Amino acid sequence: LIGPAEGLGSRQKALWIPNTKLLMCFSVMAYLRCEECLALHLQKAVDLGLTRQEIIEAAGIAIAFHGGPSMGWTATHILPGLDQFGIK
Repeated sequence: LIGPAEGLGSRQKALWIPNTKLLMCFSVMAYLRCEECLALHLQKAVDLGLTRQEIIEAAGIAIAFHGGPSMGWTATHILPGLDQFGIK
């Protein structure tokens, strides 16, 4: 995951750990309902050892702000994706 500093060519060390950045990605993807984001980040979640509960909690932030659309998308996209990638 590329942070703003890295993306601008800065040599400054990223301040957030990769797990935190990826969980933020799950919140944003649930809010935006982005299928491409989900496909991109599920394998990274496996690689980093994120748990099902962590990802669902991150999606819950989007649900709190966006309500039904994010809840429905989480149920129909994120949860099946977690099952497909074996994230427990």
